[in-house]
This record gives sequence, C-alpha cells and structure tokens, in this order.
Amino acid sequence: MGSVMSYYLHSASLQSAIDYMTSYDSIGYYDNDATTDTDVNANANANANDTYYKLFIYVHDTPGMDSIKELYKTNALKHNSVVDGYLNACANADEDVCYDSGFDLLCPEDNVWSKDLPVYMLDFNISCSMTYNNKLVGYYLYLRSSTPIRTPLRLANNVGIIDSGYRGTIKAPFDYNILYSTCETFEFVKTNRYVQLTPPNIGYPMKVFIVDDLSMLGKKNNRNENGFGSSGN
Repeated sequence: MGSVMSYYLHSASLQSAIDYMTSYDSIGYYDNDATTDTDVNANANANANDTYYKLFIYVHDTPGMDSIKELYKTNALKHNSVVDGYLNACANADEDVCYDSGFDLLCPEDNVWSKDLPVYMLDFNISCSMTYNNKLVGYYLYLRSSTPIRTPLRLANNVGIIDSGYRGTIKAPFDYNILYSTCETFEFVKTNRYVQLTPPNIGYPMKVFIVDDLSMLGKKNNRNENGFGSSGN
C-alpha cells in the first residue's frame, strides 16, 4: 500500500490524496494499527463449523520408527488439546487463547553430515496429507524458528511447498550456514525437531492425526510419490 500511496502523492494534489485516504477510512487499509472486519472476526470464524485444517501423518514401518510413531502420537495429542482449547475459547469470545501454527517433525535417526556434501537431504520417513473442509490441500514445510539460532542449518530451498496429492516421504534439503559455525560436521540427533509443517493459511488452526495405513491419507494425483523436481523444469 505504501508504494501505491507514494506514487499517488507525487501525482495528485494534497486535497485529492486526502479524499483518497478518506475513501479507505472505513476499512483501515491506510493505518497499520487499524483492523478490518476479517481481522476482528478471525477467532469467531475459526470456530464456525469446526473450521480447521487436518494434517494426517503416516509413519512408515521401517527399523527404529516404532518409538518415533509413539512420540508423534503423544505430540499430536498435546497439539490437538491446545487447538481444542482455542476453539472453545472462540466460542466464548475469549481472545487470550492461542494455538500453534505448525507441527514439528521428528528427526528419525542419528546421523553426521559433513560439509563436504553441499546439501544434506533428511528423509523423515513419514507421508502426509492435509485437508480443509474434507478437501485435499497443499501445505508448507518451514524451519522451526529456533533452528537457525541453535544450529547452522538452513533449508536449501527456503520453503518446501508440498502438493495436495504428494504421497512420498517428507524430506528436507539442508545446507550449511558457514557464518554460524566453522565446524566441519553437524550431528543430526534422533527425535530432535528442526522443521515444521504448516497449513497454507496459518490464520486457521490445524489438528494432527497419526494414521496406521498409507491409504488413509486419501486419494493421490499424478504427482504420487515423485519428489523434488518431478513436475518439470
């Protein structure tokens, strides 16, 4: 909005600019401290018809993943409890209750990454899907906010965009921030949390469900299990 107003103020009279700003007064676009009706009603809308995203996670049956699956179940229960508290608060017009926008993924195994390898691909050995109002949607993979502070890790692709029909395993490509550390290796620790999955709109909460069969993730599209770069150049 600032760039638009800058152009306008340089190409119109002051009175015209004032009139222009007045026309937007009711929706508050010119005021950083103003809110729209959408902002004011965000909490109430989140409770309408149980409006939230659903993240389904299938933990693949590979050696060492049993304990990871149980920890995912525990974490999902805690996460969903917070979301339920938020939804209940919305129903009671309580604006002091918040929810977690993302759900942390667990490192599936201990491993050492040498900086001689420019990019390290961490496979979480899970497959996922997400729905909103019972329709499959895409979602995102981000670093946890603490990861670049506590570690030299960065996502090599900045953010992972996961298609709604992708059913391959979730992977994160890491590169090394040499400004953070001069160490030649980095140790990935089993169960540590480096990244998180978030819905496409973090203005709404997300519940997490651990499923026991890959088919429970819903239908697949032509993307199927093809990963990075499979959609073409």
